[in-house]
Amino acid sequence: MNDYYSEAEYLSDLEADLVFVEDDREAFKEWREESIIDDFNHYLRNKKAKVGEKIVCAENRCNTKFMKKSYQQAFCCTKHKDQFWNRQKLIIK
Repeated sequence: MNDYYSEAEYLSDLEADLVFVEDDREAFKEWREESIIDDFNHYLRNKKAKVGEKIVCAENRCNTKFMKKSYQQAFCCTKHKDQFWNRQKLIIK
């Protein structure tokens, strides 16, 4: 089984296991938004890094360190790039 799962699967697990009072749900949404913004800042740092530098994947749950091979690289794999951008859509209003 993959250690990473989608945001929808994660939220589904949370809702299945816990009963939220409205304050908890709002606190979770606020925490999630801050986390997504932090991820975006990490993405920007990776974009600024020079080719040949060691960077850490910008996807939320990935801590893979790798050598940046091209100027546009910010993620260790395409799957994590897709997960990152899908997660970013959660805060676009």
